[in-house]
Amino acid sequence: MDDGDIIGVSVFSFLLFISIIAFYFIMFIFKNTKRRLLSSSAVFFYFLLVFLSLRIIWFFFKSGNNRDLSFLLNRISFTFFLCSMCTVFYTWTQVFLKFEREKGEKKLLALRVILLFFISANFMIQIFAITYLLLQGDVPKEGGSSIYDLTVYAIVSSVLLLAVGFFVIGLSLFFLTSYTLFSGKYKKIQLLKISTLSFIFILCLISKGIAFLYRPLTSKFLNDLIFIFIGYIIPEAFPAFVQIVVMTRRAREIQQEKKSRATQSKQSASKFRSKNDDHSFPLTEVIANGTCPDVPTLNLAQCEAQNADLSDGCESSTFLSPNTLSRHHHHHLQSSPDMMTTSREEI
Repeated sequence: MDDGDIIGVSVFSFLLFISIIAFYFIMFIFKNTKRRLLSSSAVFFYFLLVFLSLRIIWFFFKSGNNRDLSFLLNRISFTFFLCSMCTVFYTWTQVFLKFEREKGEKKLLALRVILLFFISANFMIQIFAITYLLLQGDVPKEGGSSIYDLTVYAIVSSVLLLAVGFFVIGLSLFFLTSYTLFSGKYKKIQLLKISTLSFIFILCLISKGIAFLYRPLTSKFLNDLIFIFIGYIIPEAFPAFVQIVVMTRRAREIQQEKKSRATQSKQSASKFRSKNDDHSFPLTEVIANGTCPDVPTLNLAQCEAQNADLSDGCESSTFLSPNTLSRHHHHHLQSSPDMMTTSREEI
């Protein structure tokens, strides 16, 4: 193993370690674990953990004599990386389409089909090339085959299309947030998060595309250490690490929200008991009205809305909870008469 391979193994092993810890924290620290294991956050981690494991194994075989196995591991690991990033892209789009209740579900279904076709097409190209080259008995070390280059062009087109997708959805979320939230510190923070994450993902994906296009366009080879950094570590490890940090912070926020609401419930119950000691409520009035004076109550719909807020905020695995935007958006429309005529399609 050369220096680039050692660095690659170290970086991806560290990322695999923190991914396992983050997966346990996000999935099992909350109740209703069975439902969470089928959420978009869980799907992202499934793809990510398989990808990281295959990428680490690939680094061990990269400099060896078994080029067939190295080629196989490299292409298959990229497919799982692509699946994990498509999951992130899907959840971003899911947040945006939360505001189109009538057409949002249909668009999400169409997006699932498109992403499935996108991933399947890349996977089939890689499988075809792998099968063909293995049947030939020798995989070219650094290209030199039109079939080998086909896999390179498939990788480049995939990451560049995904970069365009993140640009479009990032821009859409930016304008949506600037439109729905009041001006202030919270709005500036959310806009900064959207801009930063979009820029990171787009830059990393373009970096991988440039690294893989360099040889076909120039007929020259990049330095191995440089190629490892701009072709694998920066475009694959860095966005995965950023996404894990975002999801973990969001999970902590949800946990704090749950503790805060539990504290408020205890305070409300304590306030009710103290008032009940000072003032006697007629039992007939309590039964007739279903409540006691000066005691905050929640109906079933409000309770379900709060539970959905906690669930969706984590499952979206994004920087901004769709329910948070929805509450601000609803309040914004009620507060501003000029906004009452704005349709959801214009948002």
